[in-house]
Amino acid sequence: MSSAGSIDSYKDTLLTVLTAFKPRYVYEWGPGFSTDTIAAFPTVEHIDSVEHSPNWYEAYLRRKPLNVQLMLRTGEEYTRVSGRFNEYDLFFVDGIDRPECIKDAKKHLKDGGVIVLHDAERPQYQGVIMGFDYYFFTDDGHTCVMTDNENTNRILLGVL
Repeated sequence: MSSAGSIDSYKDTLLTVLTAFKPRYVYEWGPGFSTDTIAAFPTVEHIDSVEHSPNWYEAYLRRKPLNVQLMLRTGEEYTRVSGRFNEYDLFFVDGIDRPECIKDAKKHLKDGGVIVLHDAERPQYQGVIMGFDYYFFTDDGHTCVMTDNENTNRILLGVL
């Protein structure tokens, strides 16, 4: 499988998920274009966004949307969910150490919530993806939407 065609190849899937689930609270690893897309969605009240690079953190901090809390984290703190809330409606994973991020996100996912993984075709992510009861590859395999909730699975079957 080839690399994603663009840095925002996940966007159609992300917009579909946002429309179907109307999340209020979002956690993400790897701020950027995805943050802008999520922050602009009308139901999203707050995003906790984690970055590991001090340079990108400073650059994005200057232009971040108002409903985004940007956090600089390194090492083990990076992969731990440590934001404003204990549970989130949606996780978007597009940073470093993605398998570890997903493992911790799963512990903090609201019942009925989803995790969206960008660059999901990479072999090192397959084990953590297979750990979910339901997962859907979109964007020619570059994006994966995961959940353990049967009702959420039914909704995803209808929209993805």
